[in-house]
Amino acid sequence: MGSKCRVCQSENIGLFMDLGDQPNTMHLLKAGQKDHLLDLKLSVCQDCGFVFIANPGTREDFYDYVQLPTSMFPAEHIGEEIDEIVNEYLDDTSDMVLEIACNDGYFLNALREVGYSNLYGIEPSKPAAKEARELGFDVRNEYFCKEEAELFVKEHGQPKLVVSRHVLEHVEDLDSFVEGLSILMGAETTLFLEVPDFQPVNERADFSSIWEQHVNYFDVESLRLLFARFGIELIKNRTVPFTGGSLITVSRRCDSVAPDTARNDARIQGRRGLSERMQANMDKACEILKDLKAQGKRIAGFGCGARCSGYINFADVAQYLDYIVDDDPRKYELQMPKSRLGIYPASHLMEDPVDYCIVLPFNSKINEAKVMENNRAFVDAGGRFIGTWVEQEDGTVAPIQIL
Repeated sequence: MGSKCRVCQSENIGLFMDLGDQPNTMHLLKAGQKDHLLDLKLSVCQDCGFVFIANPGTREDFYDYVQLPTSMFPAEHIGEEIDEIVNEYLDDTSDMVLEIACNDGYFLNALREVGYSNLYGIEPSKPAAKEARELGFDVRNEYFCKEEAELFVKEHGQPKLVVSRHVLEHVEDLDSFVEGLSILMGAETTLFLEVPDFQPVNERADFSSIWEQHVNYFDVESLRLLFARFGIELIKNRTVPFTGGSLITVSRRCDSVAPDTARNDARIQGRRGLSERMQANMDKACEILKDLKAQGKRIAGFGCGARCSGYINFADVAQYLDYIVDDDPRKYELQMPKSRLGIYPASHLMEDPVDYCIVLPFNSKINEAKVMENNRAFVDAGGRFIGTWVEQEDGTVAPIQIL
């Protein structure tokens, strides 16, 4: 396909999945506003199995608008991460910490609240960097790369801890980014990195975990292979159930680490079947909702985030939905990208009654459960919820299920 694998540098690249014209899912529309559509094709490396978007949109496509502050929707496991960092990777409250893509300073502030003060950030979004600075943090408003790493080390030295949470999946130039990480890392530096985990996506064929801003889809094997090329050794990893599955890794410098470049045929074969399983799950979602619509039922959707939008657009189920509700008042009176479904407060479920409400995939099953609990009046009035990615008794996960 005319591009190299960002992980192993192989030129043996094939098509993983063609999703056609898809919108910038973060760009909710005003009435009459045009969609910003991108040709969304996923590639797969035929040697190492890494899945990626070879030709993504530009930074201007995605990031020239205000990103939602981290502090608005903090991940439930941040407290666990802070405890782990403090207990295992830092020795003294004066230890230097650098967070790459620190957003509005939420994570840095969590470290400050437990006594740490030598804290720095690099953040590409101007509004987010401004908020972090207003909290008193030393934050550079730049995209991280090799040159930024060199400048930071020249000015401050090598940090004790480098934190990068849900950043690497957005980075097209992985070589410059990871080389920058290796420049930051001295013998005593720990790299604490978190990315969406492709392994559970693979297991349940979760098509809604594809996002146009996520140009890389990592699992432990692909991260280990990428890091090894730059003398970084992945020494510890664990997963948490955030964003459909997040992979937390701990790494150190190890100049003797050698990448394993052996072809994994079983892994490649699994990738070939994954796109078919994703399509089957899309078809299942359509089948259930189409049948309900054929019975004359009215159906709403709850949620208008990126995964919600992906579920609607990839599976082409917008034609069976009457409207969308959400708890974020900033989104009311706007429309979903591509589908043009109107967005209303949750009270609309009672004001314009529907028979079913599909709770579209959030970043947390806990939050999905809260949505249903907070809207018991809808059920008491005779409505029924429909769940997405519902775990079954046999351990499998259903892409859609009437609850």
